[in-house]
Amino acid sequence: MATMTGKSWVRAHLSTLAVLLIATYAFIIYAERFYPLRISDNVAFDAKVRFLKDSQRITGSDAAIVGSSMGLINLNGKTLEEKSKKINRLVNISSWGEQVLQVEQELQLIADNKNIKYVIYPLQMEDFSFDKLHDLDFEELNKYIKGEFTLYPYNRVFLNIFSFLKAFYNYQSYHQTEHRYPSLLFDETGGVNYRIYGENIEKERWEKNIVYGLNKKNFDALKRIAKAFQKKNITFIVVMTPLRLPVLAESPEWQKQFEEFSQLMEKIRLESSFLYLDLHRKLMLGDQFFADSSHVNYEGSVLLSEHVADFIDRN
Repeated sequence: MATMTGKSWVRAHLSTLAVLLIATYAFIIYAERFYPLRISDNVAFDAKVRFLKDSQRITGSDAAIVGSSMGLINLNGKTLEEKSKKINRLVNISSWGEQVLQVEQELQLIADNKNIKYVIYPLQMEDFSFDKLHDLDFEELNKYIKGEFTLYPYNRVFLNIFSFLKAFYNYQSYHQTEHRYPSLLFDETGGVNYRIYGENIEKERWEKNIVYGLNKKNFDALKRIAKAFQKKNITFIVVMTPLRLPVLAESPEWQKQFEEFSQLMEKIRLESSFLYLDLHRKLMLGDQFFADSSHVNYEGSVLLSEHVADFIDRN
């Protein structure tokens, strides 16, 4: 029986590694048909990248909604398209849990679209709480979204294959329905319509009043965003979305932070050049329009969007 030489062992091991490499990439490409690639530490952001790639919604859009779940859920893209005389086609690039610093980075996703004339940023105080950034190459990510050749997202998954496998479970924790939280069932613009009522409302979310604090870096990022849009002659609209009034009334600490946040937003508005619409104080919404303490249901999102559309048309 012949024994293997040193060179034979090397060839055998290299062949095995090559087979494993090819098999892993083949699995990633196959899995991409069913799950978004695990390119960031936020499954919801990964799902939005997948949506933008599949829909090519950025192309031809003249307006964009950006931000966290405040933009994802609290505004309705179709209503804005229908009610505003200035908006023809809108894309929603918002995703769950994004801080202002991350949104500043994500604006690179629409930077190449010369048609963008309006950017709408619905926000609340929890969007200013943490010093968080994406560790991503947005130039390569843009290639992936546009359908251009790039190995970047696949290489990221390969180098973090166990996180990708774990993400299968995490992705399932996001519901593909309008009736449960949290949802990643995107409409055609990229938003999520919350039709959560009655027994589907979760008590913990309905009464949520966590005080996260406010991080100065996020306010500085908002100033930079406003300045960048001013240079590009893009109309930037910042919308403060409503909170449940009973939760504010029953939580002095939450209310105190909200007042501090409101004062800081007013100060930045005076220092920066963006349009500002405070829908919390303007509407003082009743509970029938809410899905939880800071997200509105579908009817609430339509109502908010009608006010935003009117505000855009008048300015």
